[in-house]
Amino acid sequence: MLVLDASVAVAWLLVEESSPRADALLDDERCWPAVVPMLWWWEVANVLCGAERHGRISEAQRHRALEPTHDAERRPPIVR
Repeated sequence: MLVLDASVAVAWLLVEESSPRADALLDDERCWPAVVPMLWWWEVANVLCGAERHGRISEAQRHRALEPTHDAERRPPIVR
């Protein structure tokens, strides 16, 4: 089981933050379902708001990234 840190989710969502190790977790079936810390959603949302504020992503991209079903075909569900 994987305890998913916000930094890994951010690496999946922001191109500039991507990494081969984070991407490898998406395909590793041993990691899923994953669990997240209670503050995980707020941590990810905070990073995305900062990225929007600095012009790295648009408001629409932030909203799409925060949708629970975002890219559901590629990413396994996250258990909270």
